[in-house]
Amino acid sequence: MSNSRLKKRFIAGANCPHCGELDKIAWYCDTLQPDDDYIACVRCDYTVSQQDILNLAKATTSAPQTITPANSTKEQAIVWHAKT
Repeated sequence: MSNSRLKKRFIAGANCPHCGELDKIAWYCDTLQPDDDYIACVRCDYTVSQQDILNLAKATTSAPQTITPANSTKEQAIVWHAKT
């Protein structure tokens, strides 16, 4: 994936599920391949693809999934909506 095709947008108020840092999660949008979108932590390099999130949602219920960061007891719902 070429970096010139990527748009990086930070997700305000999101905690990284790996390192727990606040406001370090970015959504990377591929302008030519929307199915290649992913989110990543700019601090610890944690990444998860849109397809991984959609597969997890299909394997479980339709309710939003919650992720508890490693150093926190506070849960945060992450919902990814597919582009139409």
